Amino acid sequence: MSASSITDFKIPSLIRTDKTAALEATTRVWTPAVEQMGWRVIVTSFGMIFLAELGDKTQLAAITLAAQTRRPWEVLVGASLALVCVSGIGVLVGALVADYLPLIWIKRAALRSSSQSGY
Repeated sequence: MSASSITDFKIPSLIRTDKTAALEATTRVWTPAVEQMGWRVIVTSFGMIFLAELGDKTQLAAITLAAQTRRPWEVLVGASLALVCVSGIGVLVGALVADYLPLIWIKRAALRSSSQSGY
């Protein structure tokens, strides 16, 4: 079997007609899986949170706990779960607030909050 015969091979459809194929083509827009997943948002949020948490009080507390207890894996699991919960609360609040307030107001409130807390 040659390479062209492999790429040219198509399975005939017994149910689909030209009319249903045309309807599907006009109603469904194909987008790559990368766009559907939102990798850009994932990478951006990871980078922002990672940089914000470096040297933060949370990291210093984890260092202290790991040194005191000599149980680094348990501290890692506990700190990770805590960060997931706190981040989840932030995401939920952000999603709810975004429905009612302009984005610029949310950004200003976050800036004021971070500047008053000493960051």
